Amino acid sequence: MAERLTETFIKALQPPPRGSRLIWDTELTGFALRVFAPSKTCPAGVRTFLLTYRVNGTERRYRIGSWPDWSVIAARAEAKEIRQRVDRGEDPASDRRERREAPTMADLAERYRREHLPRKSPQSRHDDGVMLGHILKHIGSDRRVADVHHGDIVALHRALTDSGRPVLANRVVACASRLFSLSLKPMAGRTGPGAMLSPATPAGAWSATRSRPGSGFSARSRSRRWWRGWTPMAAPRRPIASA
Repeated sequence: MAERLTETFIKALQPPPRGSRLIWDTELTGFALRVFAPSKTCPAGVRTFLLTYRVNGTERRYRIGSWPDWSVIAARAEAKEIRQRVDRGEDPASDRRERREAPTMADLAERYRREHLPRKSPQSRHDDGVMLGHILKHIGSDRRVADVHHGDIVALHRALTDSGRPVLANRVVACASRLFSLSLKPMAGRTGPGAMLSPATPAGAWSATRSRPGSGFSARSRSRRWWRGWTPMAAPRRPIASA
């Protein structure tokens, strides 16, 4: 069914007795309204705007939003913007799905515990666990790995240094180095957005001075090589106290 979608038309539209049906907009190609049958939670039936398009011959459907949260005018304008993205070679529906399925910092930390920690001594496993706690606390366990950037690592180091723990600050960032290096490695048997958890390590451009009281973390110490500027700790390595 094709019809010029308007507020008046949608208000008067009767939902199907079961399932759903599509009503195509005559004004914008691919723009449509899906009308769902009534349910206990929504006796009037749900109405959802969407846009269909093709990428390499494969049809994609991008859900814009539900009416009346989205007006017809707003939904059609959004559909036009999505269509422009498609014309530029993008695949908005796939991008949204990958974004939704993208792993979080908690996922990366769990992978680190599963793949990296078993090879370490009990004390090192304890220390790494404490440092992972600092990383997740400052960056956020629900934060998507792909969203973590260089400034987050700078803020993490500065916060620990300002709290009077410069040695711990360097060790935590060194742990973050190993953590994000792991994110660059594909997971065994996995493909897609979760196979490689991060496109790049967010703190690769920085280096720190030796881990001694008063040591700093400065923009002047930029390194051209990821993390290799982090020098061994001058102070003896001691167990890390739990936060």
